[in-house]
Amino acid sequence: MVLFTRKEENMDRYYAYIRVPSSTFRDEIIAFEREYQGSSRSEPHITLWRPSILISECDESKLIATLSEAVNGYGPFLVSTKRVGYFNGKQNVHYCIELSPELKLLYKKLNATATTISRETGSFVGKHFHPHITLAQRIQPEQGKKLYQLAKRAFVPYEFMCTEIWLMRIESGQPKWQKVASLPL
Repeated sequence: MVLFTRKEENMDRYYAYIRVPSSTFRDEIIAFEREYQGSSRSEPHITLWRPSILISECDESKLIATLSEAVNGYGPFLVSTKRVGYFNGKQNVHYCIELSPELKLLYKKLNATATTISRETGSFVGKHFHPHITLAQRIQPEQGKKLYQLAKRAFVPYEFMCTEIWLMRIESGQPKWQKVASLPL
């Protein structure tokens, strides 16, 4: 699988997500991830707009303005976990998120807007939206199945209010995503 062409691997990438707010729930996700996977390149979140590169006619300030306009008029909404899930192909154990009408509409609007100024890269292109919070990923298949069972036994439903969207950037050669902007709802 080719994730980036040679030209793309030297470009900054962006994505937008709902950050899991500070809470015991967030702390538990981080602890699970550290114990079974090690450190992460990002914090607990629900991806709304997948990693993408900007088209040549767009810069970061235009991206922020365009996405801010897309979320203008939205108000905070409730986010709810519904169960533990497992993506076998990516060896990804995660909390599945209820696809509420508000979340679905926000996802569609952000992505419709973003496609006018960017293009998806890597293994995310053309995938369907399955809102989730990753607990562990890119793990060995046998370990993934065990972690899935462990997470299922420990699952407790959780809810939180989404009040903002974070826009993130990773620069070529850097190990972690950095916050560029917070887009209030």
